[in-house]
Amino acid sequence: MVDTGKKNSRSIAGGLKNYLLLMVFLTASIPLVFILYNMNILEGRINLILLCVISATYLINLFLIINRVYTPMKKVEETTELLTRGDNNLFQALEIESNGAALSMNFQELVHLLKESVDREYTADILKKEAELKALQSQINPHFLYNVLDGIRGHAMAEGVTELAEMTEALSKIFRYSVSHWENEVCLESELVNIKSYFKIQQYRFNNRFELRIDIEDDEDETLACRLPKLTLQPIVENSIYHGLETKLEKGLVSIRTRLTDEQLLIEISDDGIGTSEEILEKVNSSFRDWKTVKTEKSKTAGMGIALTNVNSRIKMMYGEEFGLHMYSTEGFGAMIEILLPRNEK
Repeated sequence: MVDTGKKNSRSIAGGLKNYLLLMVFLTASIPLVFILYNMNILEGRINLILLCVISATYLINLFLIINRVYTPMKKVEETTELLTRGDNNLFQALEIESNGAALSMNFQELVHLLKESVDREYTADILKKEAELKALQSQINPHFLYNVLDGIRGHAMAEGVTELAEMTEALSKIFRYSVSHWENEVCLESELVNIKSYFKIQQYRFNNRFELRIDIEDDEDETLACRLPKLTLQPIVENSIYHGLETKLEKGLVSIRTRLTDEQLLIEISDDGIGTSEEILEKVNSSFRDWKTVKTEKSKTAGMGIALTNVNSRIKMMYGEEFGLHMYSTEGFGAMIEILLPRNEK
């Protein structure tokens, strides 16, 4: 039994030895060049796949850069060239595509703001020159007119007609304030002094039927030092008298109230006259909002909106869209014009 087991073990060991020898022989018989060749093919395929992936990524990034950076920059360059040439069609050159480019949109907004600023400055310059021309036309030999008014005042004083002398003096002050010195801005104190002179003449004309009340709610010195366009208040007070108080049988009141904040000056000019209809009120406020395009006609606002619209336009051109006039009124109970200005004491 023992001999048989030993024989089997030797047989198995011999078979295993023969198998290993066979494997060594077969391996040794495969050419080394063939093995290296197949390894090179595999590595080449891997490198090719990696090259394709890298190339695809590069092309995608290049497309994104062209679409989101180069194209908007090209549009900006083209539009800038149109802008420097003063081309009126420059806004058509900046077309925002469906995917949208933030750079193009921001530049378009910038160009629109620039155009609005240029238009506003151009319009303001034209209106200023027109006003200067009118002022020059009204200054034909002003000293002669001053001397005549002073002569009338002196004669009235000599004859004891005090009221006529005071009215003549007030008229002379108004005339000097209006045409003697052309300024874009004046302090509120100067405007109120002119209003008092103007109101004195109206009181004489209407036999003292009207009263003027001025209420400065905040610091008086700081409020009176604030600056505003010259001849802002007079057209509004005149509007209150002619369209609010003139047809009123009882006595009338015109009130001027000021409020001062850290950044704004608010002036309210109100009257207790006949007021106006909702239709005219809406047309007047509409002319304030659409001041760039509206051409106010007498028939449109019953003669009320022309002077007010001019005052509103001057304020917006000088200080910006957020400032200007707004009107409130209830028919039969009076009206109020609100003037919003920036706080400017320089």
